[in-house]
Amino acid sequence: MIGEKILIMSSKKEEDMSIVKQEWHTEYSRLVSNGIIPSLKELPKGVILGYVKVVDIKEKSDSLWAAEDTQFKYILKDPYMFKFPIKGVRGQPKPINYEIKLSEIEAIPSKYE
Repeated sequence: MIGEKILIMSSKKEEDMSIVKQEWHTEYSRLVSNGIIPSLKELPKGVILGYVKVVDIKEKSDSLWAAEDTQFKYILKDPYMFKFPIKGVRGQPKPINYEIKLSEIEAIPSKYE
């Protein structure tokens, strides 16, 4: 898996940032207000938005975003957002196989790197 790209799918439901850890909410708000990442409200729901590259997998991470209740922490880089999200997909928050050739999909380098 290290060195490979994984697809990023958005949730179909509206996320409630008020119920996440306060430090996540604070950092998310800072990143959105500085134009570093898009607001969740700006992103389409229930689609594949793009992909990221897996550069490492660790058991521990100092990252603010590392979930405490997971055994492994994925270290990601090189995010790409598709110009046109892939619609009509279903999935759960788990690895899924989706037949796709990334070289055939128009991707734009994300300004949110």
